[in-house]
Amino acid sequence: SVECSNGSYVCSESECLAIMNNAIPAKSFHIQRLYPNPFNPVLKIEINLNLAGYVFVEVANLHGKLVDSIYEGYLNSGMHQMSWEAESYPSGFYFISLQSRENTVTEKVVLLK
Repeated sequence: SVECSNGSYVCSESECLAIMNNAIPAKSFHIQRLYPNPFNPVLKIEINLNLAGYVFVEVANLHGKLVDSIYEGYLNSGMHQMSWEAESYPSGFYFISLQSRENTVTEKVVLLK
């Protein structure tokens, strides 16, 4: 183990290099909670990052087409909350994706108007 440059925690050398390169290793993040589900019109999103890094939170429709970008940027490790305001979207199934440059986690939600 080595101490990362920010001095806040100790990690393996590869983890520190990944953090410095804004890459988040597999299984280091997940969608904690999407609620309510079904929802109308605001979905609350909780994500948990074990390591800091650059992430995208996006919404795709049932056909896989990107319909909205909720967040893009650097986040510190820990729990983060955000929301998707879907007033202008039709009822249906949508997929919320949490992505790093190397990994993706996707969960299904239902917008019910």
